[in-house]
Order: sequence, then structure tokens, then C-alpha cells
Amino acid sequence: MVQVVPPVESEPDLAESSDPPKRRPWFDRQGIIQAHAGFVVALIALLSSYDHISLPAGINLQLQQQWGVWFILASMALVLADAQLASQSRHREADQRLSAANEAARERIKADRERKRSALRAQQQARSHFGFCEAVAIVFSSATNSTPTQ
Repeated sequence: MVQVVPPVESEPDLAESSDPPKRRPWFDRQGIIQAHAGFVVALIALLSSYDHISLPAGINLQLQQQWGVWFILASMALVLADAQLASQSRHREADQRLSAANEAARERIKADRERKRSALRAQQQARSHFGFCEAVAIVFSSATNSTPTQ
């Protein structure tokens, strides 16, 4: 017969739920800050001189003003995409840490249950051994009392 050990109330319920995973927002706090900073930089670029691109080698590339707006919009799209990808990466890492913590908790609970089972088995074995010894002592004492003395 298999003995079922009921879960202790203090143990967390770590069973996999059938609920669908909750939707994460596109941006976490750090991603929102990154997107806002990119938007501020884009506004600064838009409201200042945006008719040229300065390269690190000291070369200035002249642009028509209308093209500068498109470059700013493209850079905003890149900033938003980067912020979203970074946010999702942080969410994934947090999920992995949570999963690892849950797995460690499951292992601790399993080891604790196994320790309790083995202690219970040892206790039951000691009782049966004690009962056997008691029975032997009774048989022995009755055997010594019933033997005729000369």
C-alpha cells in the first residue's frame, strides 16, 4: 500500500498551473526610461540643426532638411525596438531566475519529505525490533521459569 503524505500548509504550491502565462508589458521601467530618453534626444535633434550629419572623422555630411526628419524618425524606431528587446530580455531572465528558485524549492521539499519518510521507516523498524526483542524476552523468561530446577 502506498502511503500518501499530505502537503504541509506552509509549503508553497509549486505545481504547474494550467493558466496561460500572463502577458508582459512591452516595456519595463528601464525600457520606458530608455524610450523617453531617446524621444528627448530626437526632439533636441529635430528642434536644432538637423540638416547635416557629423561623422567622427570631422566630416560633415550635408542633408536636405526633409531627410533629417526621416533619419530622426528612423532612429526613434530603433530606440523603441532596442528598449522593447532589452525589456523582454530582462523579463526572460527574471522568469528563468524564478523558475530556478521554484525548482530549488521543489528539490528541498522533496528531500525534506524523503527525510521524513526515512525517519518514519526507521522509527517503525525500531518499534518492530523492540517488539521482537520484547517477545524474545518474554519467551526466554517463560522458558527459564518453566524449566525444572534440580
